Amino acid sequence: MKSLLVIILSFISTLGFAQKIAHQKIFSEHLGEARDIWIITPSGYDSGKTYPVLYMHDGQNLWYDSLAYAGTWQLQENLSVLEKEGLELIVVGIANGGEKRMAELSYYYNPDHSSGNGKDYLSFILEEVMPVINSNFNIDKDKVGIMGSSLGGLISIQALAEFPEVFTVAGIFSPAFWFNPKTIEREYLEKISSDTRIYMISGAKEVYGEVDFPKDQVKAESVLTDVLTQSQFKSLIHEDGEHKEWYWAREFNDAIKFLFKWK
Repeated sequence: MKSLLVIILSFISTLGFAQKIAHQKIFSEHLGEARDIWIITPSGYDSGKTYPVLYMHDGQNLWYDSLAYAGTWQLQENLSVLEKEGLELIVVGIANGGEKRMAELSYYYNPDHSSGNGKDYLSFILEEVMPVINSNFNIDKDKVGIMGSSLGGLISIQALAEFPEVFTVAGIFSPAFWFNPKTIEREYLEKISSDTRIYMISGAKEVYGEVDFPKDQVKAESVLTDVLTQSQFKSLIHEDGEHKEWYWAREFNDAIKFLFKWK
C-alpha cells in the first residue's frame, strides 16, 4: 500500500499551491464499493516530524470546483494561510456516497429518510482509511480530528461519542441534529471524552420551518459545557451564517486554530 501511495504522490496536481494532494480509491468491505479519498499534506512535509490529521466528510466539496456541487471550502487557500502562521496538518477528504450520503452520515435510523448506516461509514474510516494514512505518514495520535457540515457535522459528533478513544478534536459545522435527535440528549453527549476539543458553529439564518439549527446547537451546548471546559469547547452562532460552503470555508481557519494550536 505504501508503494501505491508513493506512485500516486508522483502525479500530484498542486493547482498553484504549495501543498501536495494525493488522490486514491480505497475499496471498502464496509461500504461494499470503492471510495475516493484525497490527502493534502503541508508544503514542507517532513517525514521526521509528526503531524495532526483531520478527517473531513464530503471530500468532493473541499478544494476542487470541478467536483463540488455547491462551492468549496477553499481548503488549499485556507491551509496556506495557516501554514504562514506556523500551523501544519494533514487533511484527509473522504468522498460522500452521493445518493447514499444521508444513510452514511447518520449513525441512527430516521424513519422518514434513508439513514442509519453511519456505523459502516465510520468503520470504513477507522479500519480501512486510517491504516493507509498511519502507515504512510507520521501522525500525532494525540491530535486526530474529524470535521464536517450539516450531516457531516452530525456524524462527526457521533464519532466522538462512539469512538472517544480515537478522535480527540472535532469541527462541528451547522450540525443536522434534527436528523438524529438522540444525539443532543445528555445521556448521549456525556459519552464524549472529557479530553476532547470541539469547535461548533451554526448560522442564525439556518432556520427552515421546524428545523432550527442554532436552537439545536444551544441544546447541545448546554450539555457540552458540563462535559468540557471553556478552553476545550467553543460554540458560536453567527448572525450572517447560512447553510452554505462559503460560510464553512470562512470559519475553517478559526476552528483549526482552536482545535490544534494548543500545545
